[in-house]
Amino acid sequence: MMLSRKTQAKTDFPCTGSVIEDFKQQIPLLVQAYAGEVGHSVASIIAAGQMDPEAAEAFRTRYLAVRRAFAKKLIERGIEQDIFAPDLDPDLAIDLLYGPIYFRLLVGHGPLDLEFAERLVEHGLKGLLSDKPPAYRSAYRARC
Repeated sequence: MMLSRKTQAKTDFPCTGSVIEDFKQQIPLLVQAYAGEVGHSVASIIAAGQMDPEAAEAFRTRYLAVRRAFAKKLIERGIEQDIFAPDLDPDLAIDLLYGPIYFRLLVGHGPLDLEFAERLVEHGLKGLLSDKPPAYRSAYRARC
């Protein structure tokens, strides 16, 4: 069972020209999608993957890896622009930003709603920011 292209498009990153704004838009879109049928499908695929290594590998390579690669490029761009801390580990940053979404999706201990998404963006991104002023924030444009 894999996600359709239409379903996958609901969780894609926007291209606003701003690293921060891309995350501010994408995370709520993902949370909104995961609060409904898309989330049920993703949770089912993850659950099936616990007993079926091929299903787990297909999910990781066809869906998750593509999104992680884009998020990683975005974070690396943020590091280059002095938006994010220079010693930031992009893979760990992705886990910090998106792990809470998957945890709520799978465990169900809290709602996947806009309030959660906004708090996650606010607090999650704050912890990744550089203490230096961004070198290219106004002049540097996105390479989406």
